[in-house]
Amino acid sequence: MMGGVKFEYDLASKAAARNAEDLIKLKSSDFGIEAGVGFNFYMPYFILSPELKISNGISNSHSRDPSLKFSNVIDKLNSRMIVFSIIFEG
Repeated sequence: MMGGVKFEYDLASKAAARNAEDLIKLKSSDFGIEAGVGFNFYMPYFILSPELKISNGISNSHSRDPSLKFSNVIDKLNSRMIVFSIIFEG
């Protein structure tokens, strides 16, 4: 089992800024909490480790811009992820 906090920074947040004239804008950083569970299966020639994590954003990712028509409709945006990973070790 695992749990903790996370900080994310979007390196491509400004990449399509000039093409986003009628879209919403997002902040480049995000804070959140994570929880997960994983197992280790020891096979004769390798180790198999499946893992399931759930992540919820705490901060509001929406960057309000009154000049954008869809920006006024959205009150708050939070990130949410479910991640399943399988790790093989030889």
